[in-house]
Amino acid sequence: MNQRNVTALAAFISIGIVGGCASASESLLVQQKSEPKLVIAKETVKEQKYDTLVSLREKLKVPEHWQSESSDQTGKISLSVDAEITVPPVNSIPIIPVSQHSFTQKEIDAVTQALFGDADVYDANTYTALETPYVFQEELIDPWAPEQGSVKQINSFVETADGSCYRYNLTKTDAFPMKVWAKRIDSVAALAEKHAAIWSEHAPMKQLYAWVPDELELSGEIGMTKTEAQRLADEAVDRLNLTGMQVHSSELVLGLRLGYSGAPQKKDMINAGYAFHYTRNLHAVPITYTAVSGGAKMGMENDAVRWGYETLDIYITKDGIDEICFANQYDIGSPDTNKMELLPFSDIMAVFDKMMQVQNAALFIDKSADEGDYGTPPQAVNYHIDKITLGYMRIYDPYSGKREGKLVPVWDFYGSCTISYDGITPKSFRDANKSVLTVNAIDGTVVDRWLGF
Repeated sequence: MNQRNVTALAAFISIGIVGGCASASESLLVQQKSEPKLVIAKETVKEQKYDTLVSLREKLKVPEHWQSESSDQTGKISLSVDAEITVPPVNSIPIIPVSQHSFTQKEIDAVTQALFGDADVYDANTYTALETPYVFQEELIDPWAPEQGSVKQINSFVETADGSCYRYNLTKTDAFPMKVWAKRIDSVAALAEKHAAIWSEHAPMKQLYAWVPDELELSGEIGMTKTEAQRLADEAVDRLNLTGMQVHSSELVLGLRLGYSGAPQKKDMINAGYAFHYTRNLHAVPITYTAVSGGAKMGMENDAVRWGYETLDIYITKDGIDEICFANQYDIGSPDTNKMELLPFSDIMAVFDKMMQVQNAALFIDKSADEGDYGTPPQAVNYHIDKITLGYMRIYDPYSGKREGKLVPVWDFYGSCTISYDGITPKSFRDANKSVLTVNAIDGTVVDRWLGF
């Protein structure tokens, strides 16, 4: 396969195949040349326990499992669904207002105390204790592209009472009001070292590379089970005192050093651990975790207020807490007392079936003759959905000029994408923590998770 085809496809998937939001639906619909053709549709309903906890599932007529197959009239886009469906055990889902938490020095001190106790915070350049209030240093994100804006940072380190040492960075940008990042290092002397690394999920790495150890072997190297590791992460989160914060997703991960040439080798694996991704669980309804950070811009639009999602990720290794990333804390408001009616699940599936075909139609437009690095379009694209969930997503109006939004119920569809450029050789892609489509459960509009609306 042409290398730039593979690169372009991977980039396309990573920036959100779902595309579109309510305001962009009209332009997307223009690309649909024909109505989708239903090939097979079969619904499988398992025996349910009839009590008050599943009334929302009953009200929306949501089966526990869904199977269906469909394609467009050209046969180039096909969808197969064989998925378990998760619905919160509630009777209704209220809309909840949220706003951006204001990080003053008082809030910074509270987070520092929760993570490191009474340890002092030192400037990473001068090795002197920081005086309060902290002074953030501002610089352009990219000196050659000032339109990307600036970043305000404090680069520091902390030595805890037990002798552990952490890089401790505080960052403010246009899209991310406050990001707190702590990373374990061997010693203060290691601050000058530039050993960058990245966490990669174990499961897809194991499928790609034979040298990747199996789960049992890695668990032995880490020296604890995932349950034991989560206990350490939960203790840290409890100290932050955030309402309803619970683990929503977790996985075994590998730490790979950056800068290797070609495919990663065994020697490039410098660590292993467990990743725990926390989101709020409010009134028994979780905010659905996504690896998408949000806060993206639409085209070259500069007037919109950018706002990333609240995230809290903790990585546990054999040494204990290795890394913490906490960004964009929400202030949670009171639920709306007006109950919103959600669309029946059959309506949601109809939206999914049509919009997946609408939003992938552009893949088949041949742009090879146009100016730019465009490859040959694919011959066939297949999506296989194996998980469907109902949960909260923060939606906001980026043009209002306010850091306020609402937690709104949405349906997320997860699975893999298989694409073929020659009609014979398939190439599969999957990201377990990125949905291929997000649909507003109230009005059926498609929501762009990268934009946040």
